[in-house]
Order: sequence, then structure tokens, then C-alpha cells
Amino acid sequence: MNRLAAFTMLQAGLAIASPASAGGSWGRIDGDSAVQADLGVGMKSTHAIAAALFAYRYLQTVGIYASILAPLETQSPYSTPISLGTEIRPLFLPRFLLGKQTNTARASMMIDSLSIRTGVTTEINAPHSSQPGFELGLGIGIPIFNRASGPWVSATSLARFPNLSGHPSGSAEFVWLLAIGWQTTFHAGIVDLRDRR
Repeated sequence: MNRLAAFTMLQAGLAIASPASAGGSWGRIDGDSAVQADLGVGMKSTHAIAAALFAYRYLQTVGIYASILAPLETQSPYSTPISLGTEIRPLFLPRFLLGKQTNTARASMMIDSLSIRTGVTTEINAPHSSQPGFELGLGIGIPIFNRASGPWVSATSLARFPNLSGHPSGSAEFVWLLAIGWQTTFHAGIVDLRDRR
């Protein structure tokens, strides 16, 4: 019950703050939900990879993501991992509700985009029998324009443990990605942030 009360208070606080503080949100509270799709390139060890990522976010704070990484080299020893997990952006709501946003749209949205990702991963076309693995990531992005909906440039670093069954291939792999994508904010009806006056 305490969790439900805290969640309800959080929703009410955001709904109250949004009409007066809309200038500090730059479109992030135009809706209760956002989706973002990205395409990028990066490095996995010393091998070039391509990446496709999709994320759904609730109140620009918590959400889910899916990704696929594909080797760009025809003779690459790596398989194609796919991942599904959760994303947390812990800075936006506290900074917004406490009025700590900067006067610069890109700087504020870049700071608030700091994300922590945890997910499960498995391998496609693995040279051996693949078992589920785990990944932990940090990400940050910056909008090209001064608003949340539109194109973004994002950077992500991942520590991947592709096999948790004890196979030697289960040692950590590190991945660095640079991507460009599009974010859209919309009303999913979960929370009504619109002023009904």
C-alpha cells in the first residue's frame, strides 16, 4: 500500500507541476509515454558491429528496451546477440519536480537522458549451443533540436556476459555504440498530464 501511495503522489506531483513548468520540459511531458528507435554502429572487442535498438519509456523515467547487434565483418568470429531488458532514467523526474533544469534545452535533456540498462541476452547463429546471458549498460543522448520529440544522437556502453552457464565464452564482453534515432512522445492514457481547465 505504501508503494501505491507513493506512486500516486508522484503522478499527482507531475500533473500539478507540468502546466506551470512546461517550459522546462521541452516536450517531455507532452505525453505520459515515449518510444525511440535507433540505428548505430560500434565496437565489440576489436570488431565493428551494427546495432538496432528500440525503447519504450513511461514518464521519461522507466521502460523496456530491445536490441540486436550484428557483426559488420563477414569473417567475424562473433554471433548476433539479441537483448531484452529494462531501462531506468533516474534524473529527470527529481530534477524537473525540484526545478533544477538548466536554461539550455540540450544540456538539460542530455543530463536527464542518463540511463541504466539491465537485460537478458541470447545469441543467434552462435558457433556453440547458446545459453541466456546478462548485460548491464549505461547510456546518454542529446537531441539535435531543442525538443524531446525528434532526432537524437546517443552513446551506449555495455558489459555483456553472453553465457551464464559456466561455458568459457561466458566471460565479459564490452561493447561501445554510437547511434542516431527518433523519439516520439505520446499519450497512452496511463497518466493524464493535460490541463483540463
